[in-house]
Amino acid sequence: MELSTDRTQIRPWRPDEADRLLDIVGRREVTAWLGNPDPWTADDVADFIAGNAATTDIPIRRAVVPLATGVPVGTIMIERFKPLLGQPGDPHVGWFLHPDARGHGWATEAAAAVLGVAVDGAAPRVWAGMWPHNTSSANVCRRIGMVDLGRQDDPWYGTVEYPLARLFCVWRPDAEHPLDVLARLNAAVVRDHATEEPPVGPDGARYPGPA
Repeated sequence: MELSTDRTQIRPWRPDEADRLLDIVGRREVTAWLGNPDPWTADDVADFIAGNAATTDIPIRRAVVPLATGVPVGTIMIERFKPLLGQPGDPHVGWFLHPDARGHGWATEAAAAVLGVAVDGAAPRVWAGMWPHNTSSANVCRRIGMVDLGRQDDPWYGTVEYPLARLFCVWRPDAEHPLDVLARLNAAVVRDHATEEPPVGPDGARYPGPA
């Protein structure tokens, strides 16, 4: 998957950009909002670039590269939720940016393009999920037309101590409604205990954030 938007190219990370990627994901202020909050190492970055160089199936992870500079500002992704109840997980979109790149619309532009690819792939539903106090990512989802499902118990990543996520979705008219999916999965899931406290937002926002 390689895409172009008005201002960006969306393409695989290149080996000679490893230092740039490490400058992004070597920061806990970035990784704290991801599934694993530990900052990445140089080996993690090398494995990430090599593993995503030519993938065409989910997970798809690509650099977001402004045309004006040619320097990546972050990563846009289509991934799958972990399988539950013996069924494969739905695809979900996500992203992370260098702190200096926020506020310029890069995530919105790239996420809109990648959401289009995910929807065109004929999945019954395409989600986006985040910590419930991650207002920046929630605003991106609203701007690209995803439906705000509000704060919900998260059957995929929620823990005993911190069960809530902010969830967004788009879905086919003939698909099971995402709220019904959540109710069914949450009724069966057994939650793990948290090993980390939720991150604190740059604006001081703390879990669970606004309703």
